[in-house]
Amino acid sequence: MNSKKFFTTREKKGPYRFLVPAAKLHSEKITKTNSDFYLYKHKRISLKSIFFIFKIIFSGKIFFKKNLMKINYRGYNLSRYAMPEVYKNFKSYLSKSIFYYELVKSFYWTSMTVDDGLAAKGVETAFIDHGMYRNGLLMEIFSKKNILVFTLGYPRGFFFISHQTNSKIKYENIIQLNKSKKLNNTQIKLAKKTIIEVISKTEKFPWMKNIKFKDNIETDLKDITHVVYVHTFTDTQMIYGYDGFLNVYEWFNFTMGELTKNNKNKILVKAHPCFFHEKFPNKNAEYDRKLFFKITSKYLQNKNVLILKEPIRNKKLLQKISKKTILISHHGSVVLESLFIGFKIIASSAAFWNEDFKLANKWKNIPEYKIQLKKNWSNLEFCNKSDLLNASYQLFCLPCGIYGKKYWENILINELKISKSALFETPVKTLQKAKVSDVNFKKIIKSVSKTIEFIKTK
Repeated sequence: MNSKKFFTTREKKGPYRFLVPAAKLHSEKITKTNSDFYLYKHKRISLKSIFFIFKIIFSGKIFFKKNLMKINYRGYNLSRYAMPEVYKNFKSYLSKSIFYYELVKSFYWTSMTVDDGLAAKGVETAFIDHGMYRNGLLMEIFSKKNILVFTLGYPRGFFFISHQTNSKIKYENIIQLNKSKKLNNTQIKLAKKTIIEVISKTEKFPWMKNIKFKDNIETDLKDITHVVYVHTFTDTQMIYGYDGFLNVYEWFNFTMGELTKNNKNKILVKAHPCFFHEKFPNKNAEYDRKLFFKITSKYLQNKNVLILKEPIRNKKLLQKISKKTILISHHGSVVLESLFIGFKIIASSAAFWNEDFKLANKWKNIPEYKIQLKKNWSNLEFCNKSDLLNASYQLFCLPCGIYGKKYWENILINELKISKSALFETPVKTLQKAKVSDVNFKKIIKSVSKTIEFIKTK
């Protein structure tokens, strides 16, 4: 058999010690071709990218939001992948000088990524991680080249795509759930059972295990007209595409500004429980809290705004408010929970489900969002129940999906005798401590490779 390149963006460390070889093994079974590992690394200096940076600076494009999302390079839109990298730095929200430093740096690296991807030769298969950032450009380029791409990420598990249309495909079209065929009765029952369990047992999510919920809401919430669910500000911005907002912080600030214009609105703001995670593996929770309080501090004296500053289970909150309360979420799984209980929701079209699902009252841009926010409860639509169960089944019930028994993390947990919370909170440290013999390592790789699913892109 001829040998081809297996292109990878990650070294074989931490979880990738198992994921990358598993993807390579799976790819070789599909292609019936041996492949050699090729670890992708950026050059540090590129005169072409430096020239490009000077060009966009002097054009003024980076100084105006209306142009900021339209920066292209060699036929590829950089903005969709560059901007999320800018906002990984918490200080980008607070300092204009840091924002522009991160902006220039991000466009420099993304332009270089395009050059590297287009120049790649002899690549038949690839493992590419974190496609919401600059690596997403490699996915676009490789999909156009019909290269087999392996990746992973919420709401999916470990999967690969084989794109046969010679056209580039954006990361959100890869990662979003696609509407599947009609569920059978067994699948419907399982979807209902699982979503009830998720609503009742928030600890099912590994990132919720170390949060001390305080569910005693003593305030009377019967007059609340809107609930705004706040998401993380510093991680994976625009993961499901662009909807008029550069980040969730901008979306939250805009939402509060619009809702408070109407004195009849009584608004409850619910912080994401992860803002209060006691053992979170990085400083994101701390940064998110600071940004959350930066916006909400403007409304402390507003009698029409109630700010929940402690982690509350969504089920407990929904039990305290009227069914005619309008719920607003950008893209969270809280949407599925709340729809199942019978609420109407406004959410972005840039969510983890694609636009074929009729779930929320959605928006694609800021003018559309303004219209949705001005609507009364009676003018908003309920979800399509079969679509709700379809999305819930795909998210919560698929065996190899992120909550399934055959999810790759569960294989590592069972084989290496480690805890799920340890793997989530300190993956590199936990896996470094785990002792793995050569025989067991090969067994794990083989088992993980069998959990990799094929995802058909639209």
